[in-house]
Amino acid sequence: MYSIILAFTIYSIGNAFFIQSIWDYPSVPSSIKALIIIIFSILYFHKTMVEAKIEKLFHEPLIWINTAILFYFTGTLFFYILFNINLEFSVPFTKVTILYLKISTVLLYILVSIGFWKSKKASIKR
Repeated sequence: MYSIILAFTIYSIGNAFFIQSIWDYPSVPSSIKALIIIIFSILYFHKTMVEAKIEKLFHEPLIWINTAILFYFTGTLFFYILFNINLEFSVPFTKVTILYLKISTVLLYILVSIGFWKSKKASIKR
């Protein structure tokens, strides 16, 4: 995991200075970041299901937060991949995709808030 994070950091810095212009939106590193986070999120769900220690997933705060992260980064992956192409293609279409990104962000915050709320309720019961 540390080697993945280190490799991504080195690639992102190299991309900013040598591959893409520093003034362009860094769509390639953002896409790679989204893929890495999606993979980690799916691995967490896999680990949770294989262990089967949680009786009610609906009441588990980390499930809510991980679901928020999975929805957000899955939903914005194509935004990251296609942003520079969208900008050159059509400004109105780019505005629609940015609206989609804003909706994904609101969904992220709502689900994370539910996770924190569930966490508070769980700590009060203990």
